[in-house]
Amino acid sequence: MQLNSFFQKNTEEDPWEAQISMLKMQYHEQAVREGTLQLIMHKSKFCACKCKIPKHLVISYKSKFKKVWDLTVVFLAIYNSLTIPFDQAFKPPILKTMAFTILNTIIDIVFLTDVILMFFTSVLN
Repeated sequence: MQLNSFFQKNTEEDPWEAQISMLKMQYHEQAVREGTLQLIMHKSKFCACKCKIPKHLVISYKSKFKKVWDLTVVFLAIYNSLTIPFDQAFKPPILKTMAFTILNTIIDIVFLTDVILMFFTSVLN
């Protein structure tokens, strides 16, 4: 009952919206029973495709790993926000050493890995 009112608000004005709301409600109920469901909506078309994602590939946004990972990425972003302007303004020779070059490469790889991990992280709807 509560689900119906959620999907059917303001649909009396446009019959197209009423049809989309009904389909959304049906697919939502199916998603609750079977797993995940991805809805792609546009005013001119409605496409729904079920996407079964194995649970071992999904990283929970609540997991300890995700929290530690996000905190690490924040610290690396702060490090970058301080060193990049300093390097561009003053060009100190210490930042041109092999150790800092390797460190900056590792940080770039961590940021790239973070982008990839975000595709596998669950979200709160």
